[in-house]
Amino acid sequence: KNSPGAELSGLRKGLFYNFKADRITFKRMGQELLYIEDASVNINPFYLFLLKLDFSFKGKIRDGVISGNTVISRNKKLLNIKLDNADIRDIPYFKNIGLKGTGILNAQFVIKDLAGELKFSIDNAVFEGAVFSDITVPMEIFDKIKGFVKTEGDVIKVESLSLEGEGIYGRVKGTIKNNSADLTLEIMPEASAGEKFPALIFLDRYKVSPGYYLIPLNTKFKI
Repeated sequence: KNSPGAELSGLRKGLFYNFKADRITFKRMGQELLYIEDASVNINPFYLFLLKLDFSFKGKIRDGVISGNTVISRNKKLLNIKLDNADIRDIPYFKNIGLKGTGILNAQFVIKDLAGELKFSIDNAVFEGAVFSDITVPMEIFDKIKGFVKTEGDVIKVESLSLEGEGIYGRVKGTIKNNSADLTLEIMPEASAGEKFPALIFLDRYKVSPGYYLIPLNTKFKI
């Protein structure tokens, strides 16, 4: 199945409209995307009389915290998720798309009906080299990522996505539609960065001018 699904373990009912689970694992096509431990869900019973579903949730991703709330009615769907201080190594989704290593993720994701906005940052990162579109990208040269992404139906638009390292800067532009990416990665090192990051020599074919690389990232992403 292509649609995401969830597996619950240790599900139990708390007081009133409260439910808890030891672990919730989200999967797609047999692959783990995300797991939440010590999860709790609180349903607001008042909205049930208004034919609306309103609930809040909270849980842990190892040392990180995920929380949010959802409102669903006949004419409205709203989902708000906040992620604080989670390490990307504890989120299988990142490994699935080829981003390996460690880094502290903070994010805010809001969906209103079919449109969504995602703001996120990854700090203190130690990435491993990644392969996108059969192109080896030396992600180890970056230690920080900051992004703002919008979604509309099956289209994801990268409004801004910056990557930073010591003496080096990167930027991703483009869109992803039906999981197919039409993206470009710009890498702009300082003059001395070649000595710090010898891996840049493998990107010579994408060198447009001194201090500027333009890499196409046309690949399939398991969004």
